[in-house]
Amino acid sequence: MISDTLRRQYDSLKSGTALVELPARTLIRFTGADNRRFLHSFCTADVKPSGEGSVKEAFILDTRGKTLAFGHLILVEETILLSVAAAGIAARLIEHLDRYVIRDDVQIEDLSDSCRSLLITAPGSKPLDIQGL
Repeated sequence: MISDTLRRQYDSLKSGTALVELPARTLIRFTGADNRRFLHSFCTADVKPSGEGSVKEAFILDTRGKTLAFGHLILVEETILLSVAAAGIAARLIEHLDRYVIRDDVQIEDLSDSCRSLLITAPGSKPLDIQGL
């Protein structure tokens, strides 16, 4: 049985204009002067030369090259956000990465509970007004 909320979201997506809240995600923030260099050594994306506002897909790896997570790196000013579709893995990732912060100026923070992900579609139209949501 499909819930009324899911049915409304599906119908609005079919019509071309929609605002849908996505399931919970893991969101981790990396700050500090060495954040790009530090994170670069644990992921498959080339973080160092990335420009402001860029988004890159990346696998986060352990020191043996095994995958810990797959997500998107979002560069905002001097901050890097790691967004992973799997919810509830922030503590494990942070614990692993924090072991390697020795002399690096890197702070790692879990933002998962303070952020929501939205899917907004409005093809061929003016921007949606989402004030007050």
